[in-house]
Order: sequence, then C-alpha cells, then structure tokens
Amino acid sequence: MKGTLVAAVAACTGTLVGGALATGSQAAAEARHGHAPASVPALSGTILAMTGHPADLVAMRPDGSGRRTLAHGVSDAAYSPRGDRIAFSAGGDVYVMPASGGAARRIVGGPFESRGVTWSPDGRHVAYSSCAQGIARCDLFRVNVDGPPAISRLTSGVERARRCPDQEIIDFTEPAWSPRGDVIAAGVMCWSEDYGVLFGAYVDPRGSGIERVFDNRALGAANWSPDGARLAFRDVGGAFHLDAAAIFTMRRDGSALRRMTPLRSNTDTKNNAGNPAISPTGGHLAYARARDATSRVLRDLWITNAAGTSRWRVATNMIPLDWRG
Repeated sequence: MKGTLVAAVAACTGTLVGGALATGSQAAAEARHGHAPASVPALSGTILAMTGHPADLVAMRPDGSGRRTLAHGVSDAAYSPRGDRIAFSAGGDVYVMPASGGAARRIVGGPFESRGVTWSPDGRHVAYSSCAQGIARCDLFRVNVDGPPAISRLTSGVERARRCPDQEIIDFTEPAWSPRGDVIAAGVMCWSEDYGVLFGAYVDPRGSGIERVFDNRALGAANWSPDGARLAFRDVGGAFHLDAAAIFTMRRDGSALRRMTPLRSNTDTKNNAGNPAISPTGGHLAYARARDATSRVLRDLWITNAAGTSRWRVATNMIPLDWRG
C-alpha cells in the first residue's frame, strides 16, 4: 500500500526554521571558490522551494528573504502559468492549492506513486509521472485540473519496444511542459537487471508518444525559459556520464548547448547540481548544489547568471522547484 499522506497544508504565515540564509563567512568562501559576483543583483519574482525530500514547501524572494511555509511532506511542486495556484505531489498523490497556501484539493490518487508535476500553458491540465509500485515502470499522464478528474496516458509500453528493445523496463520521469504547449520534455531511462541507458525526449502532450529523442542528454529535472526558447536540465548520463554531471541549457531544437555549473567529479562531488529553475526574465537560474566533496546530496540553493559565469549561494538546506514573476 502507498504510504499515508503526510502533507499538512496550511495558509502559514510563520517563517521557515530549517533553511537559513547564506552567512557572510559562507559568501566569503564562495568568493574564494571563484565566480562569486562583487555584489549580488536584486532579482524579482518568487522562488518555490523545499527543505528536503519530502519536505516543507516554501515560497521566498530570490534573496532568500520573506519565506512562507505552504505545505509539508511535499516531493515536488510547480506554479500555474498565471502564478495563482500550485500543483504538488505528496504521499504519491497530486494536489492543487492556492499559491498563497490554504486548502489543497487532490486531483490524482490511487495505489501508484505519482510525482513530477508540470502545468499546461493554459492552466487546464497537469502532467505528471506515475509509477506502478514494485515494477519501477513509470509513464507520463495528463489530468484536468478542474471538474471531474479525466486522466490520459501520454506514454506506454509501446515506447519500450521502439526505443529500448534490449531492456526490460522504460521509465519516463520529471516532465516539463513547454510554455508553447507543443511538447513535454522528460528524462527517460531504459534498463534491465544489469544494464541501463539514460536519455531525454520530447513527448506529445496529446498522447501520441515520443516526438524527439536526445540520445546524449538525459534532460533531468528540466525547466523551460518563460518564452519556451531554451531548456535547462541536469545531465547525468549519455555522452557526459556520471563523472561529468552538471546543469546545461540548450535551445529547444537542441542547439547552443551551454554548461551552467561546474562539472562534478565522482571523487569530488561538491559540484553535484540539480533542480534548475529559470527566472521570470530568463536572465538567471536557480539550482541546488551539494555542500562538500564527500556527499553528492543536493542541499543548498544557488543562483547563476544566464552565462553561467557568476554564481552565489542564497540559502542552505533549500532546493528550488520553480521561479515565477
């Protein structure tokens, strides 16, 4: 049986205790590490973040101030296109609530683990990944947000036969619906008992399957720019392999690949990064980074400029999920 829901959603006005702003000594350490700006720019919008996995869901300013706790026991979350609602997963189910917090309404339940929520550009649907327990096979689905639930399957076992003929299982995870509405970016893993392959794909939101495959880019935790022109993602496979994992951006056609964060080494994992979230202007990117060389666990929230040449830590024990104006 799926675990009992542990989310306790409330219109909280208190501040978060678990996360903390980066201190002056931490900022100095980042400066010694290189790439820290002489002065941190003032950025607009609201960052949606969580304190762990699963954890408290919080909203805060890009400088880490003004934090409000919105929910508990959350695995992931995303703002609606208008920014007035939040979809999130908790306890394997999918919920929608006002962006300010308050009562949450479940839109996906049942025995399977559902997570990785992303909104359609018109705000009428949420796409997500759902995995059959004990089988580790995850497909993408779409559900309408308002009215009686109507769920459509966007991927299926047919894709395994087409894309992974030598592997037993195919998983579609971490979907990201393009603001232009035409594709959903997703990470894909084909695997069997002794072998696995990671790659990325664009999936048709209408349900006709894979539109395009990126063999050498895993498209992990993908996040689109507001205009849908660029995609940020964490690559942990393909041509880059595990010892060269980092956050990248590319144009929607796959061109103009740009590395945004330092490469991670398997012997020095402090550069392990994930959960990119592009700013409302497209000029900056928030992401999560490991804290030291001995643990690859993502712990702290950082921001980098669009060129990937200047970065700074905003908060500790905080992982970004979305960034809206």
